Amino acid sequence: MHLYYSGVYPRNDVSFQIAIGLAISDDGLSFKKAFAGPVRGIGPADPYFVSTPFVGKTKYGYRMWYVSGTGWAQVNGVWEPEYVLRSCDSLDAIVWEAESIAVSADDLGDGISQTRPWITNEAGGMRLWYSRRGRDFRAGGKEAYRLFSRRMDTRNGTVGGAEPVIFSNPPAAGEFDSSMQAYCCIMQRPSGDVMFYNGNGFGEAGIGWATRDLT
Repeated sequence: MHLYYSGVYPRNDVSFQIAIGLAISDDGLSFKKAFAGPVRGIGPADPYFVSTPFVGKTKYGYRMWYVSGTGWAQVNGVWEPEYVLRSCDSLDAIVWEAESIAVSADDLGDGISQTRPWITNEAGGMRLWYSRRGRDFRAGGKEAYRLFSRRMDTRNGTVGGAEPVIFSNPPAAGEFDSSMQAYCCIMQRPSGDVMFYNGNGFGEAGIGWATRDLT
């Protein structure tokens, strides 16, 4: 079993640096780092940092969807990271191509960042789930973290537009997820999908559970 994770370490010029590590387990309970260093770190396509990987099997090997840092911006006296979603391929799930491609560049604007990719399968293709936020996200409002998805058609390679995740019982003022819904993961079941996500304060206020009825 392969476990891909984000490894964080401090820097002197900005708050942190992040790279993607790999740990391997024979029993699914105890894991050991595969290498002393990361399996994906900074490089020509990723000059600042990489994080939050999702790895899936493809026809020709494996594909990693991940976050790639594009820079740092000072917001209200604080250096905040900016980032986009990219993907790269591998034949063995260990050595990854240096080159990568932007996943949903048309969803970006000034100060917009995307994070935490998650892939689910559906008829004729896949669906990419992710979080999006503005530069002044800590102020809340329209800049706050929100959840989106995009359909990716594997038959013709087209990628659909960004679709906001809509709750039938939307978060209300004062609830644990009123100002932030982010970093989702989707568990697919025959009876319907289950989504876990982080609430306010990057999950400090609680972890959400939502369901999607497919009938």
